[in-house]
Amino acid sequence: MNRKCGTLATLTLLCATTFAAGGASAEEFKKSESVSFDPADLQTPGGAQALYRRIQSAAKRVCREPHMDDPTRYSPFRMCVELAVEGAVKQVHSPALMTLYQSKLQSPRRL
Repeated sequence: MNRKCGTLATLTLLCATTFAAGGASAEEFKKSESVSFDPADLQTPGGAQALYRRIQSAAKRVCREPHMDDPTRYSPFRMCVELAVEGAVKQVHSPALMTLYQSKLQSPRRL
C-alpha cells in the first residue's frame, strides 16, 4: 500500500515559540509527532474528518495540555494547538481537509 507520511514538523517550532513567550523554557517544549495517512482516504468526507481529528489529537499531545490548576498556561496551549493544526492541514495539501478546517474556523472553537 502506498502511504504518505504527513509530518507535523511545524509543531516543534510553533509550540516552542508559543510557550517560550509564556515564560517557560523553549527546550522543555521541543517535540514533534508524525501522523501517517493514505491520500486515498482524503477522497471521502469521513476520511478527511478522521485525519483532522488525528491532527488535533497530535497537536494537543505535542503542545502538552496544561493542568486545569494552571489557567495561565491554557491560552498559550490553545494558541499552540491552533497554529499546529493550521500548519499540519496546510502541509497535507488536500482540498477536502482544508475545507473541513475552514468550516471549523467558522464555528465556535473547541479543543
